[in-house]
Amino acid sequence: MADGRAKSSESSDAGDGRRVHADPFPEGFWRAVPRRFNLSARETDVLRLLARGYTDRGIATTLDVAAPTVRSHARAVYHKMECLDRVDLILTLFELSADGRAVIPGDESARNDAAKGRQ
Repeated sequence: MADGRAKSSESSDAGDGRRVHADPFPEGFWRAVPRRFNLSARETDVLRLLARGYTDRGIATTLDVAAPTVRSHARAVYHKMECLDRVDLILTLFELSADGRAVIPGDESARNDAAKGRQ
């Protein structure tokens, strides 16, 4: 895919020779994480694409921004989520998803969506 997006639940080519994957997290997870870490909408977009394995170039193409802009948003995400790099970020996301810590207390719809994603 020249636009950097995967089109199926299987892995797909991001257009730059890298493989990207379907979103491994339930929708409720993506409602909770931005609120928990105070991420902007664009930071959330970058985070979701990072979680799927996109490169900076693939993210830039998908979001129609420059690669330095992607790196700036990624750095903001790392800082807000207290992660050192992409690997640390992905591990943190899986830890949050696995134990439900991404869900904000009182947000039962997000908690239910997160639980469905772990089944």
